[in-house]
Amino acid sequence: MTPLLAVLMGGILLVEIQVFARSSSLFEYLFAASGAISPGLLLAPISHGNFSHFLSNIGLWLLVGWPMEDRLSNKAFLGFAFLTAYIPTYLQVGYSVVVTGSASTLGFSGAVYALPPALLGIVLHEVRTTENGFGTFGWVALALTVAIPLTMLGYLDLVSGLPSAKVTHSVGYMLGLAYGLLAIDPRWRIIR
Repeated sequence: MTPLLAVLMGGILLVEIQVFARSSSLFEYLFAASGAISPGLLLAPISHGNFSHFLSNIGLWLLVGWPMEDRLSNKAFLGFAFLTAYIPTYLQVGYSVVVTGSASTLGFSGAVYALPPALLGIVLHEVRTTENGFGTFGWVALALTVAIPLTMLGYLDLVSGLPSAKVTHSVGYMLGLAYGLLAIDPRWRIIR
């Protein structure tokens, strides 16, 4: 599912580029989530708007998504991706409308920022319950789980453009962290 979603979002990006070249207002209507009802409410979480935004999101998606998908069922992985893409986007729109009176956001960053802490929790559960070691993906997940909040706080400059989507990034990260904590010890789950 990980590469399939990456290809899907790459195809959407190619359409976005063509639409934007013809009309920026049509692009906003179709691909950006705003306070108004539009196709953008459905497409924004899987849209990117430019190639650098796409590359940063998809690079992290492929790096961390594959090992996480290997540890979950397809249904669980897609559910995780869907929730962590859409919930942060909608909260970003709500926040922006309340604070500035308008909103326009797009991107898969909520899901991407949720992956490292969620994978870290899954790996820690594996270490706790099996004889498996921490492994390469455990170290990658740990490094990214630490780096993401440092980047959001401005201590690391890993990705440009963070201030515009602080709610999306923060909520995605917190959802991943919550998922990871629940993965460490399933007894903490409220819903079974």
